[in-house]
This record gives sequence, structure tokens and C-alpha cells, in this order.
Amino acid sequence: MESVMVQRQTEHLEQSKLLQRMVIDAIHKHQCRKVKDVVNILQQLDKTITLDEICDAINELKHENKITLAEPQAVGSFLNYITSLSRSTSFWLTIIVTGLTLATIYLTPQVAPWSIIRIIAGAVFVSFIPGYALIQLLFPVKDMDTMERIASSVGLSLAVTPLIGLLLNYSPWGIRLDPLVALLSVASIALAFSSTYRKFSILKENLPQ
Repeated sequence: MESVMVQRQTEHLEQSKLLQRMVIDAIHKHQCRKVKDVVNILQQLDKTITLDEICDAINELKHENKITLAEPQAVGSFLNYITSLSRSTSFWLTIIVTGLTLATIYLTPQVAPWSIIRIIAGAVFVSFIPGYALIQLLFPVKDMDTMERIASSVGLSLAVTPLIGLLLNYSPWGIRLDPLVALLSVASIALAFSSTYRKFSILKENLPQ
């Protein structure tokens, strides 16, 4: 009798560990952020899994500090969202860098060492900010490491800037400093604003009704 009980306990423990791994896979592979999403994924994979079993596995993972459960935060209005620096960091980073670049170009003397600073600020802005804002719009919820984000931003900037220059070439303004800076600034801020609104919309959709 004891051997049967030990075997059953061992099987139960193995099933519990297997279910915990399935929960973690659902969180990482399917980007589940709510308990009900994890439940839906696991029950699609195996219809014999009960809600109580999934909840027990989640609670055990929480007890072991392998996952964290948190109450959903109220989002409020888009105005509150965009004025929160912690939630809309990319938007305000784009605004600040764009503003500093414009100030460096138009408010500093055209003599050394300011001329060198202007060149550096302009190069950083042109080669990074437009692509950075576009990355935020295209991948609003994708986790990217720092180097991947920087490389993608530079690559997209090098693609966007010549395109804007081509558009200016066929415009009445031509390819000159002022129109190029103005159009890049407007495009970067517009992309950053759009990406922030998209993140806000996705967050609102994922909140419990």
C-alpha cells in the first residue's frame, strides 16, 4: 500500500512540475500577461487540464518566486498616459533629443568648438531618432535588448532619412538644411506620438472589462 501511495505522489508531483513548465512556456512564448490568457492557452493544448490545476500551478510558481502576480493598474485617459514619464519614455526621449538638436543647430555659434558639437548632435539625431521612433511604432510590445534596439534604430534611420531627402528633392524647398531638419523633426515626433498612442490602445484592450 505504501509503495502505491508513494508512486501516486511521485506521479502527482511530476504532473504538477510539468504543468508549471507549461505555464512558464505560455507566459514567455505566447506573451500571456493575464491569468485567463494562460488558462486559455493551456486548455487549448490539453482539454483535460482543469482550472483548479492551472491555478494551483500558478500559485506554486508565485510561492517559489518564479512569476509575479500583480493587480492591473488603471490606465485612465491618454492625456494622463502620455504625460507620465515612466509610461511614455520613448515619446519624451524623442521630444528632448529633437529639441536639443534644434537648439544646437540654430542657437549655437558657427565657430569651433560649437561647430563640432553641431555636427555630432546632427549626426546622432539623423542616424538614430527617426528609426528609434519607427521601431517603437512597429514593435510596441516586443522585448528587445539594448544593442538590438540601437542597431534596428540606426538601420531604419539610414533608410528613412534618404527617403525624406528624396521627397524633398521633388518639392519646392529642395534638399536644404532647414527643410530637412524640419521634416525629420516632425516625422520623428509624429511617429513617437503614434507609437505612444498604440501602446496606450494595446494596454486598454488587455485590461479586464
